[in-house]
Amino acid sequence: MTYIAKRAFRCRYGADTIEIAKGERLDDTHAVARAYPEQFDYRADDAPRADPRLKGAAARSAPAGRSRPRMTAAEQGRIRTARLRELEQRAADGWGRTASPDAQAQFWSGVARLIGTGPDQVEREGSALIDYVQSTQAEAVRSEAEELGAWLDR
Repeated sequence: MTYIAKRAFRCRYGADTIEIAKGERLDDTHAVARAYPEQFDYRADDAPRADPRLKGAAARSAPAGRSRPRMTAAEQGRIRTARLRELEQRAADGWGRTASPDAQAQFWSGVARLIGTGPDQVEREGSALIDYVQSTQAEAVRSEAEELGAWLDR
């Protein structure tokens, strides 16, 4: 089952505001389709359509349902055997193995360089943050000492 938008509109979807275009299709289980049914036309799922590039008898003679002839068990067996051989060869060549820790470290250091979060920058930012926190604490202690002095002088 499908809902098709009658017109373009905006609506709430969770915490976001989204835009639905005219003619956009949504499944009948979609939250937006259920929340805004007046914005949609309801249609049963369309039957499979023939290829529009085919003309005349060729389009009408296409079998409904299956798109290719059925394979024999021998053909299926040959295909599966070839696929298993290919997978075994990939496994022997090391395809799909996880990268070594050195390769992972190299990858992440490259990422850090690209986005500007290398060890030097992290250390500088960390030092700057510590300096800021210490200066803020010192200022707070001075302020409290002045308030306490003023209170005692009363």
